[in-house]
Amino acid sequence: MNNILVIEDDLMFCKLVSNYLNKNGHQASQATDGASAKEQLQRTEFDVALVDYRLPDTNGVDLVRWIKENTSVSKVIVMSRMLDEQLREEAQSLGVTTFLNKPFNPSELLALLK
Repeated sequence: MNNILVIEDDLMFCKLVSNYLNKNGHQASQATDGASAKEQLQRTEFDVALVDYRLPDTNGVDLVRWIKENTSVSKVIVMSRMLDEQLREEAQSLGVTTFLNKPFNPSELLALLK
């Protein structure tokens, strides 16, 4: 079981992913922007951060940088509808190894978490 923070500004999608993870043996929490994500990451130990690239108050790369510098999260997964090569390279330089193109198959997410 992983303790996962789902960081996604689309509230319905965020709830859908969180509920799916919870039903499949993980413990998922939700944040809809970078500021609330940082608050939760400072209060709670998470194993995984599932980060949307486009957030209302920051972008995914800046948030990933903050996560890597300030938390013990072991795995960061970036998800986006637009994953261009520059974004991938920048995120990989920060230690992100996993990307999900939205929309994605939920079973694909479970496989990445194993």
